[in-house]
Amino acid sequence: MTECGVPYNLKPEQIQIIRSVLERRKNVFGLLPTGFGKSDCYGWLSSIMDKIETDVEHITLVISPLRSLMLDQVERWSSRGVTCAAIMRADEIDDATKEEITEGKFQLIFSSPEAILRHKWWSAAKRWANRLTAVVIDEAHCMTKWGTFRDGYKNISTIRSILSQQPVVCLTATATQSMVEDIIHTLNLEVSSFEIIAVLPDRPNIKIHAERVDNANFAEQLKWYADLLKGKEAPKAIIYSRQVNEVANIYAWLMSSLNEMAWAGSDRTVHNRIVEMYHGSTDQESQKRIVSSFAKSSSPLRCVVATMAFGMGVQINDVDFVIHWGPSRDVLSYWQEVGRCARDGRQGHSYLYLYPRSVNKRMVDHSMMEVCASVTSNQCVRAVILQHLYVSGMQKLVRGSCQQCCNGCEE
Repeated sequence: MTECGVPYNLKPEQIQIIRSVLERRKNVFGLLPTGFGKSDCYGWLSSIMDKIETDVEHITLVISPLRSLMLDQVERWSSRGVTCAAIMRADEIDDATKEEITEGKFQLIFSSPEAILRHKWWSAAKRWANRLTAVVIDEAHCMTKWGTFRDGYKNISTIRSILSQQPVVCLTATATQSMVEDIIHTLNLEVSSFEIIAVLPDRPNIKIHAERVDNANFAEQLKWYADLLKGKEAPKAIIYSRQVNEVANIYAWLMSSLNEMAWAGSDRTVHNRIVEMYHGSTDQESQKRIVSSFAKSSSPLRCVVATMAFGMGVQINDVDFVIHWGPSRDVLSYWQEVGRCARDGRQGHSYLYLYPRSVNKRMVDHSMMEVCASVTSNQCVRAVILQHLYVSGMQKLVRGSCQQCCNGCEE
């Protein structure tokens, strides 16, 4: 593939997906862990086909859930010499780019499911349908987790029905076997029509520290990290809690504990704050500022206290700790949140504190209940998590192969 401008160091699973699409014209479902390089599975498709069929300018259509994700990918692939654009609001695209998208002048075109189904863009997509190498559904787990709330995801099968001659590529970092089947059925396709390429979503560079604590006093349990924040070059952390009021309380306690040290330098502005709070009601301008600041390795911002709203589309590589004050709703959400730690391959640490009344069937599903039970039963917590995320074809993780990865394996 090097003669097509593709890096020589693609992983075997990435190459397998590319070949399945281009050589065998197969539908593919790729489950590849965070940091594995999912976008490399689709970003080169048109470039390769342009070398094979020189009389056609090929296009890869990528359905993506978030504006921030699309803009990040446009910047990334443009820097690699791949022509690309994202379908945005009318006031966010200049007339020349609109015209070029309509004419299919780009090798990669990103869109939300809602945008591509608007008449203007849907008409354009049908015009260049015979030039498509594939229809890619990035973050495919959104089809089951968000379908109730976003009509666009329920209507992705419409996109597939019109562009029916092209392979579908579904990509996500984590999904259960039942979710994979549900996503495929939502597309009105059969599981047998897909080649499933799955890598166990393990993150061996993240050590899991999980414990039940006998009181709900976060100030007592998290004091160790508050002390670290007072030092120079404090390690970055995301502290998750499912309840907005708890997020606000932890944030207020950290700011109070740090006192004057809550700001880097003497200038007490939001730009110098070392702790921030992020949840669904945080205004959009503040959300952008927090994400942009936290992404910089030299940023004063070292800690974000957040609900699960601080999640998809947030690309931060140098987070040292992910701390959960109470369990996530389910294993999938928990492991996605843990996966925001140490994305650059450094040694990371995940802390899960199960305080009284935080583990109950109203708040936590059966999969997360089993993880919580493993904390006090001398089981490998990582193995229990990965059992729930196992999809046919993955290599299984058994106790002992993970060495000292969690509390259970140390005892």
